[in-house]
Amino acid sequence: MKQEFLTEVVKSPEQPTPQTNDKGYRKLGWIVLGLFVGVFGLWAALAPLESAVPASGKVIVASSNQIIQHLEGGIVKSIHVSDGAQVKKGDDLIVLDDTQAASQLNIIESQYYEALALESRLIAERDHKSTITFSPELTNVDAKTRTIITENQRREFSARAFASDNEIAILTQRIEQMKNQIDGLQSIVESKTALARSYRDEVKEWEVLYAQQLIDKIRLRDIKRQVLTTEGEVANAKADIARLKAQINEINAQKLSIKANFIKDVVSQLSDTQRKLADMRARASGLKDIVQRAHIKAPMDGTVTSLVIRTIGGVIPAGKPILEIVPQGEPLIIEGQIAATESNNIHIGLKADIQFPSFAHVKTLKEVKGEVIHIGADTVQDPNTHMLYYPVKIRITPEGEAELLKNHLVLQTGIPADAMIVVASRTLADYLIQPFTVMFKKSFNEQ
Repeated sequence: MKQEFLTEVVKSPEQPTPQTNDKGYRKLGWIVLGLFVGVFGLWAALAPLESAVPASGKVIVASSNQIIQHLEGGIVKSIHVSDGAQVKKGDDLIVLDDTQAASQLNIIESQYYEALALESRLIAERDHKSTITFSPELTNVDAKTRTIITENQRREFSARAFASDNEIAILTQRIEQMKNQIDGLQSIVESKTALARSYRDEVKEWEVLYAQQLIDKIRLRDIKRQVLTTEGEVANAKADIARLKAQINEINAQKLSIKANFIKDVVSQLSDTQRKLADMRARASGLKDIVQRAHIKAPMDGTVTSLVIRTIGGVIPAGKPILEIVPQGEPLIIEGQIAATESNNIHIGLKADIQFPSFAHVKTLKEVKGEVIHIGADTVQDPNTHMLYYPVKIRITPEGEAELLKNHLVLQTGIPADAMIVVASRTLADYLIQPFTVMFKKSFNEQ
């Protein structure tokens, strides 16, 4: 029976299939596709899309960190800070061992004050003063040292004055003796002159008597010889007077020479002393500066970072960075890098959207707005990757600061940052067509 049923089914004529009308669906599909293409094409042609240049970097202080160095370097005596420490302007950061410089300074200052007292004594001698007026600078010395220095110069002043005065006094005494001799000789001249005059008168009288032949010639000759002898004694006395006066003049010249040589020596010593004082002032000033700079102090309020030396007794190289201070209260900016090929696409004043990976967990934080404020004049090579880049600096706009404040976020130096610098606004069609346009131009430029 089953076989008969199958036979009947096979032999039965084909039944017509029902016809369905799908034209409406196809038409609807084409309409939807056309609308989609039209809307998408219109959006691609008209809707602006921002073109941006990426810049990666970190947060820094706008005025840059203050790098602390030491001119001469030295041995560390004490360390008063560590990384992250807050310091005030003038606080000690590191103190260097100043033993050698301080010892040299003490020697120079001791020599300086002795020379200063010497200068005061020489000035008093030059100006013929009876006492020394010492420099007010000597009040900077302790009382005991000042007394020793000034008393030494007073004794020297008195000794030199006594020696000079004594030498002059001896010469003056010799002059007085010669004057006394002159006075005695002058008396002899006067008496002998009177005696010679008397003898001459007597000769005249004897000549009258001789003419009358009342006396002999021998007696007349004796009287004439007495006249000549007396006149010779007068002449000798006058010669001795002239000789003594010449000696007095020589001694007076010697006295003047002694005084002149004394003053000349004083002036020479004074000039030499003043030259040494100037040299010692310069040396003392340099040593004082070294001693003062042994205390490396904070030049501003801020936070210590990048501390290099951490060991007492360690050596700080001359001129090398010791630490950095992040200034307190200075505005923070983003310092980033852009590819060297993008330098022509950006300029100062462009807007930027900044993201901070450290704040990625803050879901309510939107992109922080910024503005380009600096572009490097030349490329810089990354020491690690050896890639060339242009440094850029981006400030956070008031809108960006408000966004951070709204989310209770505070920036710190060193926080990484990624920025997209908006360089242009183009449509999607521009992006899609540009490669073909470039290829088209290149094809016509090939030789």
